[in-house]
Amino acid sequence: MSATEHPEFPVLVVDDEPNIVNALRRELATPPLGRYRYAVEGFTDPAQALERARQKSFAAVISDYRMPEMDGVRLLEAFAEKQPDCARILLSGVAGMDDVIAAIDLAHIHGYLAKPWVDFELRAAVAQALAQRQLTIENRVLASMCRARNLGYAEG
Repeated sequence: MSATEHPEFPVLVVDDEPNIVNALRRELATPPLGRYRYAVEGFTDPAQALERARQKSFAAVISDYRMPEMDGVRLLEAFAEKQPDCARILLSGVAGMDDVIAAIDLAHIHGYLAKPWVDFELRAAVAQALAQRQLTIENRVLASMCRARNLGYAEG
């Protein structure tokens, strides 16, 4: 299959370390990618990333947990308010299980990756989050269609 047969999914990467942002961007842009292609944008400043989210929709966001201005959970919470259908992945070298559980509860993350990540696990986590996102969107559309159809029967 050619690259033109697969759409590019916009992915936002946020980490206060530029080398991490560049490494994630490079890994997600490197073939083979399976059925997913990524257009990756990266930011080292969470506030700038949130501003970008006001301008553009993203399919997924990957955020470091520990950043100076805003931790990753707060960033992903804010991101969820702006783009609820965006898949959210937390990346951390220091988060314990309590932190991950809090992230699931507060930011409704779709995945967690430990630093240093394994390239295959990074790709798998992003692909799985995007697949889950797509199912959620499809289920919402189908539920809406069912409700509309049922309302039509109730009136007739």
